[in-house]
Amino acid sequence: ISSCKNLQDLNLSECSAVNDEAVKIITAGCHILLYLNLSQTEVTDQSFRSLARNCH
Repeated sequence: ISSCKNLQDLNLSECSAVNDEAVKIITAGCHILLYLNLSQTEVTDQSFRSLARNCH
């Protein structure tokens, strides 16, 4: 997913394999991502703080 440079919308809700490491990989490559749904995943507050700091 991180190689999809033009990705703007990503819904990963209820994907049990999605965790903090997955979010780090996604945000490293998807610089124009406008919508990211992570509801009911294994993502912690740490990833949300990182998203807030790194996404403009």
